[in-house]
Amino acid sequence: MDEEREVLKTGVFLAVFSSALLVGVGLFWGFPWQVSLLLVVVSVAIAGLISGMTLAGVRSAARRKALTHGALVTWAGRNEGRFGTTVAEFTGDAQGWELAASPRFRGELLAVGRPQGVEVGVACSVEDVGEAGTAVTAVLVRLPGQRSPARLSPREIRRRR
Repeated sequence: MDEEREVLKTGVFLAVFSSALLVGVGLFWGFPWQVSLLLVVVSVAIAGLISGMTLAGVRSAARRKALTHGALVTWAGRNEGRFGTTVAEFTGDAQGWELAASPRFRGELLAVGRPQGVEVGVACSVEDVGEAGTAVTAVLVRLPGQRSPARLSPREIRRRR
């Protein structure tokens, strides 16, 4: 809601500023009032179009985030897990989620679960890249048992060669 309000305030500012600028230019150069009025109407229409398009993008992002929120809550419920919006919600849990300690488990929407005994974490976030943000989803899996071969020490790597 705050983002929508910001978009609308920016649109109003753009319309008022462009209208005042066009009226000032029209008076300075001596344009007939009809031409100045036409330019003001066109500038307000363009400002409205820009605000409408930006507002549609903001609403679309909010709708996408709400759908992702619902999907993660459902997934966590089906897989004996939890859903949260901060990592702190998982650290005090009696389940002992180990993925919550991972530096890659960061985002706006977080969920962990244990489908078939394997701990899985899902982290979703939106990176602000210009007007259209980029949705990023990371799926982290912690396999039971030994250390992952990807995390071998240099000595263990030399020994396996």
